[in-house]
Amino acid sequence: MEVMVGVEKECLIFDQDFKPVDLDLSKLPREAIVDFANHQLEIVLEPHKQVMQIQDDINRILENPYFNNKFVWPLSMPMDINEGVKYDKLDKEYRSVLAQKYGIEKMLYSGIHFNYSNDLLQTKLEYFELIQKVIEYLPIIIQFTSFSPYAHHSQPGLRPIGKNYGLEDSLSLRVSNQHGFTNDANINIDFSSYQSFEQSKQTAIYQGGLIDEREIYTKIRLKSASQDYIELRFLDINPFVPAGISDETLVFVESCLNYLSMTSINNFDFKRADMQVEQVALHGRNRDQELTIDGTTDKLSNLTITFLDQLIANATINTYIDILKNLKLKYIHNQLDVDIMCKQIERDNLSLQQFGLKNMHKSQVYTPVFPEYNMELSTKLLMKAAIERGLDVTIESPASNIIQVADDRQSHYLIQATKTNLDGYATVLLMEDKYMTKKILSKHQINVPHGIKLSKGEDPPKGFDYKVVVKPIDTNFGLGISICDGTNSQELESAIATAFTYSNQILIEKFITGNEYRMLVIDGKVESIVTRKNANVIGDGISTISELIAKKNQSSMRSTGYRSPLEKIIIDEDLIRVIIKQGYNLDSVVDSAVTVLLRNTSNVSQGGDSHEVFEVIPENYKQIAVNAAKAFDATICGVDMIIDFETQEYAIIEVNYNPAIHMHMHPYRGRGKNVADKVLDALFKN
Repeated sequence: MEVMVGVEKECLIFDQDFKPVDLDLSKLPREAIVDFANHQLEIVLEPHKQVMQIQDDINRILENPYFNNKFVWPLSMPMDINEGVKYDKLDKEYRSVLAQKYGIEKMLYSGIHFNYSNDLLQTKLEYFELIQKVIEYLPIIIQFTSFSPYAHHSQPGLRPIGKNYGLEDSLSLRVSNQHGFTNDANINIDFSSYQSFEQSKQTAIYQGGLIDEREIYTKIRLKSASQDYIELRFLDINPFVPAGISDETLVFVESCLNYLSMTSINNFDFKRADMQVEQVALHGRNRDQELTIDGTTDKLSNLTITFLDQLIANATINTYIDILKNLKLKYIHNQLDVDIMCKQIERDNLSLQQFGLKNMHKSQVYTPVFPEYNMELSTKLLMKAAIERGLDVTIESPASNIIQVADDRQSHYLIQATKTNLDGYATVLLMEDKYMTKKILSKHQINVPHGIKLSKGEDPPKGFDYKVVVKPIDTNFGLGISICDGTNSQELESAIATAFTYSNQILIEKFITGNEYRMLVIDGKVESIVTRKNANVIGDGISTISELIAKKNQSSMRSTGYRSPLEKIIIDEDLIRVIIKQGYNLDSVVDSAVTVLLRNTSNVSQGGDSHEVFEVIPENYKQIAVNAAKAFDATICGVDMIIDFETQEYAIIEVNYNPAIHMHMHPYRGRGKNVADKVLDALFKN
């Protein structure tokens, strides 16, 4: 099945004083237009075969120099800025009518439109039948696309919740018919059949007082361009993602549509389905409520998990399968992004405006820091934070990344941002020795991988009946590390030889399944967590691997020598060996959506990607990381932990004495944490 996906993203743009920006049509990138208001941007992407390229493309558009020093409002619900709204760029008369009919605030509601087509669907009727199936399963789907649980002002039926208004366990007031941006109650588009749909649509336009088809605000539209397609209009903006929509959501929605395209439903009842969508939009965080979907009546949670299992079983791309499995775990543990959003707002007693300002995304993804200094980014970020709080900063050795930071009471030398006088020499040496790291953690009842130490000259083991990791005992940046089949003597011997080129002692450890996380511990608290993905490219069905690497390296976030948040992917013998093992070479054209790993290790220093995931990691694992730091009497360290959320098992594979902070402050995905300030807090707390 060949799939095409396009996205339209609406968003409000503000200046540094958080005032609406009057967008200049002549200076906007070609993919951007002005929506209802002059400061309401709409990014319109052409259809993609590769859904996981969409987030990068939205970020690329927002990297346009025109958006320098401008900010993207991170929510679907607008701020209290009605008095500053202008809508005189285009179609002023049309927009004036809309403002009078629906109110300016509702016209500023912003969201994501997801356009979908595939080659299995050939006619309008077939696309309409897909719409019916989406409506049937929409009570499940909107749990993963909703981020509008609160509003600014009281509306009939809403009640105060902290500093906001909403309903108990609401998910999306914007999506609901009662409180969202919908047509008047007398405008009824009937999806019961194709005939009733067409008739009700025409009636709404010609007798219901609507201007034209643009004014039909249903959750799903049947549309035509060069071919028929459907437009999903119910996706809220995700406040934690600069692009407004995550890879996880993109993959989930496409997987839903792929699956529903190949299934059938029984006894479709539009009124019941629409009522259940409203029920979940307003009370969807209550997962114990009973619903009937496709003839099955059960709790919402059980119906959802069954549906996720069906998506996983239907997926054919490994990347999609992994994302969907992770999404299922987040759902089970109440760790979806909307769960995290509600917890933050309620825990910190934030108004929607305060939450939005806290999560406001600067439109340019990355701006170089002190470009005049040839120093590592982590050090420059620490310098910037120190200057902003009024501390004196002296660059002692640019080549060695040594700076001195002082106030009128004390001063401190810092090397590479996190080597400080807060940690003793013994602490550093113990963490530097991976064997001693395992020994100390084990003494403190902290899980580590089972393994052995081997010195150069000793007879190597004959083999292991499991997958192993072979690594030097005292290197960083993933140097000399190999992952291999322990039963394959040739692979094992090669891995051992590689490790011994970097050190006279090596470790051979059992490979632990799960995801790897770098937990940054500062002064007894985990301040940031990133998961690091092996350097990779994702196929588009057209480009070769070398072309995909070149395209990924064009990002402003990538350079060399740790001067940017991410390192460029370097084509070398190791990379070529890794792709050959997967059946590719540099000239291979990779099928659309297929991920090709370029390294065996996930180090950012080797071209990997960093994803900030602090909010989704349960507190018990954070406490384990803190305990690991205490075992070494370390004030600042990076704890590398592998977690298998399906089995709830974990293991710490390393504790790092000089953790880089730049990947936490400017991750490839997710919202960065200002951990430079936390380092300074630890230094100057007395």
